Amino acid sequence: MHDVSVPAAVLAGLISFLSPCVLPLVPPYLVYLTGATIEHVANDETPQASRRAVMSSALMFVLGFSTVFVALGASASLIGGLIRAYSAELSIIAGIIIIIAISITTEKERQRGSQARLLLILKAAALNRNAKPKTGSMVLQRKPH
Repeated sequence: MHDVSVPAAVLAGLISFLSPCVLPLVPPYLVYLTGATIEHVANDETPQASRRAVMSSALMFVLGFSTVFVALGASASLIGGLIRAYSAELSIIAGIIIIIAISITTEKERQRGSQARLLLILKAAALNRNAKPKTGSMVLQRKPH
């Protein structure tokens, strides 16, 4: 993990807040947060009552957002942990699904009477447990003489 200082995080937050995507959303957000309506302005509410209403609205807004994002983060973390814990089983299941899909596609191609060489090659590669994918850096390496 990277250690980020508090001033750096605050600076990044300010920069993202001033971005062209977020800045136009500030006035509607503030109107929503304050709950300002023409009736409130016309009734000449006291500044204390107005301030209390704004603070309670802001607190509820922050609590609602925090609850949703904490729940989303926790569920994503849980799902990621389960995928990591069962990655071997999931890769076997995924391989079986791929083999079945290739078999179905290959059979359909045979029924049409066309040659499905690429699909047969993919099927053979999927069935070969020792097959390793080649990456660009591995392909470009020189073989020792």
